[in-house]
Amino acid sequence: MLTSWLILNKSTLDYVFIWIGVFILSIPLVMFWPGSVHGLSGVVYGLLGYLVLIGFFEKNLFSILLSFICICLYGGSLLSLLPGFSSAGVSWIGHSSGFLGGILVAFVCSKGR
Repeated sequence: MLTSWLILNKSTLDYVFIWIGVFILSIPLVMFWPGSVHGLSGVVYGLLGYLVLIGFFEKNLFSILLSFICICLYGGSLLSLLPGFSSAGVSWIGHSSGFLGGILVAFVCSKGR
């Protein structure tokens, strides 16, 4: 997957933190959300959330380029973060929580540098 490769080339530690962040944010969904929320799409959106906003947080040329590439390639899939745009049976809340996890990791990792 391209998003994994891009993040691993930037920082292996950030990649691990994204997985941890998405997992932590998925715990309340699994416990309290009335429908089933499962699969790895939350992680995919976590990777995407990280890549889309890391350029904004770090403000260096490489990170901005990563963000731009991901917005161009995957920008259309961001609509599935909203309830009305997801296909029937697709967990928009799982996508949104993964995306939020990626954003939080991008913010925390950018402040740690």
